[in-house]
Amino acid sequence: MTVPVLSTQDSLEVIRTEIVFTLAALRANTRGSKCVAMMEPLLPEWAKVSAQELLLRDAKTTASAASTAANNQLNPCIDQVAALMLLRTKNKRTHEPYKRYFGSKRPSDLKRPALGEKVAVVRTWVPSLKGSPETELQALGATLEGVVALASTANAAAADAGRALLDFRQLGARKALVEKVNQVRKAVYGELSQVPHAEPSQHLPADWADQFFRHDSRDEATVASVTEEITRLQAELSAQQSLRQRLQAQADA
Repeated sequence: MTVPVLSTQDSLEVIRTEIVFTLAALRANTRGSKCVAMMEPLLPEWAKVSAQELLLRDAKTTASAASTAANNQLNPCIDQVAALMLLRTKNKRTHEPYKRYFGSKRPSDLKRPALGEKVAVVRTWVPSLKGSPETELQALGATLEGVVALASTANAAAADAGRALLDFRQLGARKALVEKVNQVRKAVYGELSQVPHAEPSQHLPADWADQFFRHDSRDEATVASVTEEITRLQAELSAQQSLRQRLQAQADA
């Protein structure tokens, strides 16, 4: 049996557990202790990467909160536009000017999509409202312009934060950490595999080096590892959704 290869899909918790297990096993064995120095630097490197990822996750959470706050400001504006238009059409949704802004939809239909899709629609209302001969609509257009700008910025920041976290995990320091841990584990395993040959009189088994690495148990899922994987997938999905929204907005421009 060879040393199990860690994946970039493994949580940082799993990676740390592998490092700690091997270190503890090496320290507990006089023959294995010679490899302790090879493994020890991995823990501070893991701590550095973990701290970086925590900051990126916090940034994503902060951006998400700002996006939610902007959404909560935009939705009342949509309701206000609908109310003013229905007032002018005597509650007839098939008449102008309600139809100009909502088409065949109700306000609730427009408020349901993700923030980026919503902003792309509502942004087109601003010139019309600001150019209206009615002072009330002009004022609403000016207010909406500010809210749309805020929402657009918040949506872009949330997408950027999601991409930064995704890139860190798939392309950046976390990926580099996993690769290094695998390299060191392989080197340690190679060193330990020579021990039975170096000490034939001890009659050590050929798989003697296997005891220093977890095998079947490393695949067991935990609440923390599953939660981290869900967070990773959500970040990837969010980034792709934002990219689609931007491409659609460019195509519609």
